[in-house]
Amino acid sequence: MKKKEKYLFYGLAIVAIAAVVLSAVMSYHIFIIDNAVQDNQEGAHGHMLLMHFDSQIAMQFMDKNNDGKCDSCGMAVEMCIEDGQMQCDMDTGSIIGVIGSGHSHADFKVYVNGKYADFANSEYYMKSRFMHVDDNVNKEDASGVLHMHAKGVPLWIFFESIGGRFNETCIAISDKQVFCNNASKSLKFYVNGNPNNGFGNYAFNQNDKILISFGDVNEDIQYQLEAVTDFSRDH
Repeated sequence: MKKKEKYLFYGLAIVAIAAVVLSAVMSYHIFIIDNAVQDNQEGAHGHMLLMHFDSQIAMQFMDKNNDGKCDSCGMAVEMCIEDGQMQCDMDTGSIIGVIGSGHSHADFKVYVNGKYADFANSEYYMKSRFMHVDDNVNKEDASGVLHMHAKGVPLWIFFESIGGRFNETCIAISDKQVFCNNASKSLKFYVNGNPNNGFGNYAFNQNDKILISFGDVNEDIQYQLEAVTDFSRDH
């Protein structure tokens, strides 16, 4: 009986050791898989997956003579784009950083003739990796929070990515309806409750509250300023 008990003890010990080793191997594989999934998710905003719009704007910025080479660094412009550049980072006049160089959010509202423009629609989601709105269960959040994934990205990037326009005189959500200053109507731009002359060239800061309003010159827009949400703090 003692010999059988001895064999049983060793057998159980071997089983226990094997279980520990198996558990460690499985934990390691889960760790590897989890990191791979995280890398893939981060890659969705990464250098190799710029949107078509981003690449087109990058070509306009970096290859003005259309010779296939970056005007600033001389490299193939496709290589600069693949590296996540909209403007060449070797250009001293560059203001837009490489994708991933920043990550910030701002709340914004757009009103045209007193009517709120709703961006909670799939036709507006993620048209540029540099600045975009995202789908969200809370549709007011989806419509009202801008996501910026690089430093120095101006607001016009977002509007042009969805087929619109935004500058100091005109606002458009699409190319079908463009609203521009005239004798009785004007475009107003506010940041954190204060008038701002940056308009489409403005690059927002974290948790900015932005209002873009087109309407009667003497229109009272206080209710519009108060309507700008505060969801960016949750991102």
